[in-house]
Amino acid sequence: ITERKQTADKLKAAYEQVTAAEEELREQYEELASGEKKIRESEEKYRSLVDLSPVGVVVHREGRIIYANPEAVRLSGAATAEDIIGRDLLAFIHPDDIAMAREDFHLLHEEGRTIPLKEERLQRISGDPFTVEITAIPIQYEGRSSVLVMFRDITDRKRAETELRMAYEHLAATDEELRGQYEELATAQAALQKSEKNFRALVENAPDAIYIQTNTRFRYLNTAALRLLGASSADELLGTSMWDRIHPSFHERIRGRVKNLTVDLQPVDLLEEVYVRLDG
Repeated sequence: ITERKQTADKLKAAYEQVTAAEEELREQYEELASGEKKIRESEEKYRSLVDLSPVGVVVHREGRIIYANPEAVRLSGAATAEDIIGRDLLAFIHPDDIAMAREDFHLLHEEGRTIPLKEERLQRISGDPFTVEITAIPIQYEGRSSVLVMFRDITDRKRAETELRMAYEHLAATDEELRGQYEELATAQAALQKSEKNFRALVENAPDAIYIQTNTRFRYLNTAALRLLGASSADELLGTSMWDRIHPSFHERIRGRVKNLTVDLQPVDLLEEVYVRLDG
């Protein structure tokens, strides 16, 4: 009986150990299941963020596309992701930028380096080129080494920059042309001022009386005209009516001459006239 009791005690102890181990395993399983659920929920959340991203996102492995978000599909010109999944990534690189892309592949795969944001030319399924800002990083995707690529179309921005640069160059050329025209005008003005100065000196010192009238009022008289009309300064006559200084017997004839000059724009012949000095 003693031996049987000892065996029963051992069996009981073993059962208790198995029960405890089973409970521990159950707790560990529940923790793993909970962790897996959280991981799955987190993965679904980030996949939703990537799917809704306005930036194109592509994952490729050994140069083959294995994932593309909707924006990447749209930018590629494909109808669905299935149209580009499995295709060679280089098929979407502009021929002039393929050498640069191969160098980036080497840095990503061989050295595990991140490709910083830069400009690169891609092409759609149709072959139409477009310019993007692009960056890439090495990642683990579905348990294997892969590359995550993110890019956004900047074709419109590049076009606007080109148009802005062309507009600036046009403005610069126009400014240069205007500067040249200004210098020509300044030179012409200087020459005109010099000519005017010479003409004024010639008129001022002319021995004959010369005056300018506007609407029959004196606007300018040279020294000989002031002397002829008995004025000591131009202020005595400027703004006054010229008819006050012309003898009334000549008014009718001179009105006809003024009409010929100002209305008919016809020259008049030399004519003797009688003027009245300020002292009468």
